[in-house]
Amino acid sequence: MPGIHTIKYESAVDYIEITHSAKSRKGFALGAVLAAELTQKKSGFLSMDDLLDF
Repeated sequence: MPGIHTIKYESAVDYIEITHSAKSRKGFALGAVLAAELTQKKSGFLSMDDLLDF
């Protein structure tokens, strides 16, 4: 089942919108495996800062 996800960053004067459209579940499965591998090496509460290296 495909999925569509949209994120909006909004200020008083404008906004940015990013849309991701999934064509299949393959990407979700890969993301779940990568997340499991990441959590295996860490402990405690994880945030987006733990996932993004920039």
